[in-house]
Amino acid sequence: QNYAEVLESYLIPAEEGFGEQLAHGMTVTSENGTATLGEILEVEILPHREAVAQNNKLVMAEVPNRKDLYILIEGNGEDRSNEGIRIQDIRISAGSFYNLRLGAYFATNAQIVSVQTEVQNEEQGS
Repeated sequence: QNYAEVLESYLIPAEEGFGEQLAHGMTVTSENGTATLGEILEVEILPHREAVAQNNKLVMAEVPNRKDLYILIEGNGEDRSNEGIRIQDIRISAGSFYNLRLGAYFATNAQIVSVQTEVQNEEQGS
């Protein structure tokens, strides 16, 4: 197993105003608070859009009072060759959904949209 720095990007559907409560450096944990997944590096707030019928066509329309939050989190985990990337035994993979605690706040159905790792070598090579 290799220890790795893990960058996780999550998509979180949220009520208007929720994204403004989140801050750089805020700790992100699992739903029950037992596993620390990392700290928030960035928060991007975009209008939430859904497909709606209009003149017999499907069009994407903004949903009032809803936002899509893209949150970049940096954490420390392990890159296990046959088990994937794990942070404190939680498998981190794109497409997975989790309930998260973001500081004092709770987010349901947070979807991992991307994962990047950088292996941390214990010995510095020349």
